[in-house]
Amino acid sequence: MARERLRCFHPGMANTLAELKQAAVVNTLRGCQLFAGLGADDLNAIAAITAVKSLDKGEYLFREGALAQGFYITQKGAINVHRVNAAGKEQVIHVFRAGESFAEAALATASGYPADAVALESSQVLLVEKGGFLALLRGQPELALGMLGSMSVHLRTLIAQ
Repeated sequence: MARERLRCFHPGMANTLAELKQAAVVNTLRGCQLFAGLGADDLNAIAAITAVKSLDKGEYLFREGALAQGFYITQKGAINVHRVNAAGKEQVIHVFRAGESFAEAALATASGYPADAVALESSQVLLVEKGGFLALLRGQPELALGMLGSMSVHLRTLIAQ
């Protein structure tokens, strides 16, 4: 009897787990400045083309020149984006933490990533897939306009500081 109940309940649990994962991705997207002000439908559409990637401390997410898969949003942990200069010294561009997006330049160019990215601690990032995101923007130009508006507000805030 208990086994039968478990079998009947299990499919619902799978849906609930998938829904919880989707909600966590949407929540991270909502907290990202790039997507501030976007509605639930837009966030769900972006979440549908987003993959979650876990990294151990010291693990590289990408290397300079690697083919760009998309851009990233830190969900937890810290990602150090840096370049190595001609003398072999690491120059930190920025350390990205929860809610911060990076490598957006990958959307606009055919070249690879312009820097290295490594986890400073156990981290989790969202990969917003390049092809899917560009297709989404082409099909919904108002989404791109909403994102431009969000970035303009963010830029004004930075300038005011």
